[in-house]
Amino acid sequence: MKDILILSGGAYNLKFCSEYLKDKDFSYVICADRGLDAADSLGIKPDLIMGDFDSVNKGVLSKYKKNGAKILSFPSEKDESDSELSFMEAVKLKPRSVTVLGATGKRMDHLLCNINTLNIFLEAGIKAYMVDEYSILSLIKGEEKLYKNKLFGRYISFIPFTDVVRNVTLTGFKYNVSSFDMYRATSRGLSNEMMEEEACISFDEGIMMMLISRD
Repeated sequence: MKDILILSGGAYNLKFCSEYLKDKDFSYVICADRGLDAADSLGIKPDLIMGDFDSVNKGVLSKYKKNGAKILSFPSEKDESDSELSFMEAVKLKPRSVTVLGATGKRMDHLLCNINTLNIFLEAGIKAYMVDEYSILSLIKGEEKLYKNKLFGRYISFIPFTDVVRNVTLTGFKYNVSSFDMYRATSRGLSNEMMEEEACISFDEGIMMMLISRD
């Protein structure tokens, strides 16, 4: 299994999604609840449909049921969100990477939980990216190299996910640091920029959120 696409149950800018996905090749597609509506609108064939189906268009769901799609159904009252369940299912497939669309939207509580549960992939050693029309978010640890011609947007922010991230070193950025401790209750890592063709962040301890954003 190489790369998985998860269509979550949040808000979608379908024009952006269509443009973003046109040159991407995913080996497996998971739709979580209302993510099926987005897949149907985008003409994407799901390999797995899952969730409690409290928000999906019932006509769309019925269409895929009739077509024999693989469906995992869960009760609406459960410990995990539909997104978390889809993340857990994706980890079982041992992919190289996971891209999540539709995980951001109007509900801030859902957004925060989706960011937190993205750690499921980090713990499994799987690259994971939460994408919308404004930003790409990932959780990183250890070292991450970035290349200017592959960036999504102008700004790169590094925000501690754990209480402290120890001995942070940034090279190739507008604002570089060396062996610097970053704490969660600060905005120190906000809106950096790449100045070289290749840049790198490394640190010894903790987990960092990395957001590549458009202005």
